[in-house]
Amino acid sequence: MAQLPANTLHITIAGEGDAAYVEELKQLSVQKKVAHQFHFVGGIYGKQKWELYQQSDLFVLPTYSENFGIVVPEALYTGLPVLTTTGTPWQELETENCGWWIELNVANLTRALSEALQLNAEKLKEMGMRGRQLVREKYEIKSVAVEVVKMYNKMYEK
Repeated sequence: MAQLPANTLHITIAGEGDAAYVEELKQLSVQKKVAHQFHFVGGIYGKQKWELYQQSDLFVLPTYSENFGIVVPEALYTGLPVLTTTGTPWQELETENCGWWIELNVANLTRALSEALQLNAEKLKEMGMRGRQLVREKYEIKSVAVEVVKMYNKMYEK
């Protein structure tokens, strides 16, 4: 399968972070002559956040440590495959075949991104739909409530 040409990629970096680090990333994109492919948008909230998810083909969250990370189920719910790191509790991305869950290092991130970029739109959509199903079955409020009731019933069985 042919790889998507790098000049067709549009990468949106969303979220708040250390201003000096964000500036360093911007300067690095200029030095590497890829600044035209990067759009740094800062924190995105409300309707704009959901529109950004819907306009995307892949959600990437490389992190050393993250709690449950609500952005992962949000992205999955909108039908996006997710690439994140083992600093998050999202091994289900691999087991449910709806994304990538990798140790954070350059080689692994490069490999996973390359793999994702080689998938056609249909395969990415299939992965995204599996992710959406995962969120519906396991993380929507009704599903969580059912599991909590089961847990309490089990705890108080005699």
